[in-house]
Amino acid sequence: MVPYPETAEFLAWRRYVQGYVALFLGESASAPPPLAEAVPAGTPPRVVLCSPHPDDELLTGLLPLRLQQEAGAEIINLAITLGSNPARWQERLAELRRACAVVGFGVRLAQEPAGFAGVSALARGLDPAGWQAKVEALAALLAEMCPNLLLFPHAADHHPTHIGTHFLALAAALRYSREGGADLLVVETGYWQPHPAANLLVGATVEQVALLVNALAEHQGEMARYPYHRALPPRMIDTVRRAGELMTGYGRLPPALVFGEAYRMGTIRDGIWHPGNGALVVSAAEPLTWERLTAAIAVPTPRC
Repeated sequence: MVPYPETAEFLAWRRYVQGYVALFLGESASAPPPLAEAVPAGTPPRVVLCSPHPDDELLTGLLPLRLQQEAGAEIINLAITLGSNPARWQERLAELRRACAVVGFGVRLAQEPAGFAGVSALARGLDPAGWQAKVEALAALLAEMCPNLLLFPHAADHHPTHIGTHFLALAAALRYSREGGADLLVVETGYWQPHPAANLLVGATVEQVALLVNALAEHQGEMARYPYHRALPPRMIDTVRRAGELMTGYGRLPPALVFGEAYRMGTIRDGIWHPGNGALVVSAAEPLTWERLTAAIAVPTPRC
């Protein structure tokens, strides 16, 4: 487990996040303490995030962070693009590396030297040959990295590059599974628009949220444009309200979480995508092990 940094920046962000807990639960209340879970023996799972832009790896990155901390997972952020402004590409790559270093995520580019260009549903239709080349290149990267879990945005995540990343990553994963005989867990994320059928709600401690905010602050150019990092704690509070009732039933009490992130789990088996059923809620105070996650959706052991 990557230890929480003992820096002035992290401690300041921890106080910032704790302020939301006090507002939400009352001044005398406190969030659950950080979970100290022993990393299990054996080969740790490998998690690959197909991130549309630098900063998306953290805006919806709670699940990878907890799997890293509690299941010993290796996390690789695969940057699909470096944004739409070529003048900022090198700066954004440097920011991405600094941000991922804070949380202990590895960094790869989908294509050197600046990721893919033209990743959108529109580009998929206008340039089918170019799109297919991207699918083949990404499938080859997946075969090289051999992930146990692949994350990418859902198909209605509103932003054109997020939607494009969904179709690109899904097509590459299907090709990788079909040609390589690999089965894997697939998790869809949502930032610009919540997934309408989320089936996984993951809780977070104050420390975990503060670490994500701390890392997001390294994306200085984007955070100067809009303080996405400061907006993360209240968004995660609202996620519990929305996804909690969606998953447990409207009118019922949402799960007793303060911060959370919602996802949609499914599997790819023999080149076929199977969206998952059922629902799993994991609080901040209970362990999120790889076995618990995969048991909820019955994922076969990958063949590579």
